[in-house]
Amino acid sequence: MGKSPNIIVGRKPVLDAIGDFTPISSLWIDSTLKGPVEMELRKAAKAQNIPIKRVNRTILDRKYKVNHQGIIAYTSPIKFQELNDIIPAVYESGQVPFFLYLDRVQDVGNLGSIIRTAEALGVHALIIPSKKSAPINEQVVKISAGAVHNLPIVRIHSVHDTLELLTNNGIQILSSSLKAKKSIDFIDLTVPLCLVVGSEETGISNDIEKKSDDLFSIPQIGKTESLNAAIATGIITYEVQRQRRIESTSP
Repeated sequence: MGKSPNIIVGRKPVLDAIGDFTPISSLWIDSTLKGPVEMELRKAAKAQNIPIKRVNRTILDRKYKVNHQGIIAYTSPIKFQELNDIIPAVYESGQVPFFLYLDRVQDVGNLGSIIRTAEALGVHALIIPSKKSAPINEQVVKISAGAVHNLPIVRIHSVHDTLELLTNNGIQILSSSLKAKKSIDFIDLTVPLCLVVGSEETGISNDIEKKSDDLFSIPQIGKTESLNAAIATGIITYEVQRQRRIESTSP
């Protein structure tokens, strides 16, 4: 069993890596694996919000030729941060919190572009779910032009708990939705906020929509139904900074 630059194989090496808090992008487990080891892996992965993918053993065989014992872990090029640490730090710095949550954005190209834009436009942290999200890998690092190393990224297990944490800290949840009647430029973005952007295929989830303080849309003139997720994020994050600059220069 062993370790390469971006992959760890075998039960003990993977468990040791998780125990040492090695950043793990995803954990792939043989779908037939059962018993104490499998339970220990699931428990350890859940504690660090590491996504688990159950796959046929032949897939693992193709990815790694030696005896992998049914377990492969892909390492992450970044260390994920804790939202509990970031929120008070932003407030203590005297800044107005500005977070971005990506709901099921699974394209690495979009994710890399969004990270680059978010870092450039002052987002304090990017929040992504542990499931149904594009992995943070070397391709994302390249597309983000290295911005992934300068923007805190939080990977969460429970969307409900995360939104509750934000709300309890005075942060409004504002979600992009094609169903919204309000245009983004008619919403106050100078307050502490978390913007939610959904996937191009399904938008934001019903649960997030219900928990949002408000919904907004980007006004469009053409006939195209929706914008690319990365482009939409660029527009709405710029609008946040536009409003906040006006607010800061007002007498």
